[in-house]
Amino acid sequence: GLAKRRTSTFRKEKSRMAIYVTADLHLNHKGIIQFERTQFKTVEEHNSFIVGNWNNTVAKDDIVYVLGDVGFTPLEELKKWTTSLKGHKYLVYGNHDRFTNAQAYALGFEKTFVGPIYFNDKIILCHEPAMEGLNNPYVIVVHGHIHNGKMSLSNYYNVNIARTGYKPMKMDIFKTTAEARCKSRREMFMQEWYKDYYSFDEKAQKTERK
Repeated sequence: GLAKRRTSTFRKEKSRMAIYVTADLHLNHKGIIQFERTQFKTVEEHNSFIVGNWNNTVAKDDIVYVLGDVGFTPLEELKKWTTSLKGHKYLVYGNHDRFTNAQAYALGFEKTFVGPIYFNDKIILCHEPAMEGLNNPYVIVVHGHIHNGKMSLSNYYNVNIARTGYKPMKMDIFKTTAEARCKSRREMFMQEWYKDYYSFDEKAQKTERK
């Protein structure tokens, strides 16, 4: 009936929703176009290019995680650009994001986080490269902050928007990467990473059995 068709349509629409990730938009940042993004002559040209690319990539029902350094004050000027970006926007604070949660919501963000956060059990999202990924075979780290730099650690991925064609990247790329390279946490007893760091208290065990 009609209810079933509506439910089916809703499921199809929901299944088409995509999740994206990006970092370091640096909207309204005059310094960045002087020293790094020198192809842009003005802040307005820089901002417009990012907004145009974003809106040609992201649909209104998609989710985008922004891993810090959204842009520079004044907030009213910044708001004109951030509220024109499509999708449901989630912010992981960066070192240049010096505004309150209430101000972040006014800029169009629906959720805010102080990173690092786990997107799932294999993907860490953060602004600065998180130490949680160091020598950690169970996770990859998706981050920003180091601008045109690249970590020498193979499980770290810099999604600074200037490195990704000035548009967000699909999270599916990182899900696939994580599945391919990350170890499973479901290890056999005494084969876990922490097996050399724990011991058994025989006295406690005997007490529990009494």
